[in-house]
Amino acid sequence: MATVVDGRGATCASCGERLGGPYCARCGERVLDAESRTVRHFLTRTLPQELFDVDGKLWRTFRALVTRPGLLSREYSAGRRTLYLSPLRLLLTSIVLYALATQGGFVITLMMGRVILSIAPTAVPASAGVPETVERIDRFGVLARRLEETRKTVDVTTGPARDRFHAALNRFAQPVSFGNVLLLSFVLHAAFRRRQPLFVDNAAFASHVVSFVLISSVTLVPVARVIAANEAIGLIWILAVFVWQAFYLGAALRAYYFSGDPPSSWPRARAAVAALLLFVVNAAFVTLVQMVGGAIALRAL
Repeated sequence: MATVVDGRGATCASCGERLGGPYCARCGERVLDAESRTVRHFLTRTLPQELFDVDGKLWRTFRALVTRPGLLSREYSAGRRTLYLSPLRLLLTSIVLYALATQGGFVITLMMGRVILSIAPTAVPASAGVPETVERIDRFGVLARRLEETRKTVDVTTGPARDRFHAALNRFAQPVSFGNVLLLSFVLHAAFRRRQPLFVDNAAFASHVVSFVLISSVTLVPVARVIAANEAIGLIWILAVFVWQAFYLGAALRAYYFSGDPPSSWPRARAAVAALLLFVVNAAFVTLVQMVGGAIALRAL
């Protein structure tokens, strides 16, 4: 670790390069001095810059993600990556924000006739009982029948039973639900490999899309309270977010996979169909994973 404030006569702590100033010419590492290690410097300089700097990497990435569909994926594919968070880091950040925002319970569904699919992973509070949790994640009545069979031998209303159920469900359903990024990556690669031949580029696009769905879904968290006060406004809110997500996905597909095509309705139509298919594939996967996780959790009782 370099200890000289101005860096002269020292080497970089990260790469060993000879320093000629406060920053390394090879990797950009900043020399740490005594002031930069104090609590005061962290509270007055580091923390505000990370949280509130609108030109910082975090906020720049979120702003581009929400307002410019497909831009982050194009930048990543073109090799311009220093200005934004990596797709993986953005995805992990979005997962954490989604988990924190929905820890009190959250359900988003897509109704297609008699079929009900989950758009995003269902968040169930730890205090919810086993029957209540099963009702939230069971889309086809399969778990309800399994629950009735379990009731014959196990008292599912007890605290220990509830804790075992939630522990087993969380171990399986939550991590695997976010594996839809990998599924979407394979689907996109199969569908658009002629336009984007590298799997990693299609995986980056999938990460960006899922990150947007998670972040935009957080805006639905207050809807339960709104519906309790005014059901019409709450339903309009839900519809608006769903339409936003659908149009965003179509716009992102056009911008990333069809940007070089001449202006016409054909690329737009293909992007719209692809957006619908991805939306349904994602919802079906999340729903299936949650139901399998529920079955495993019931077996653990």
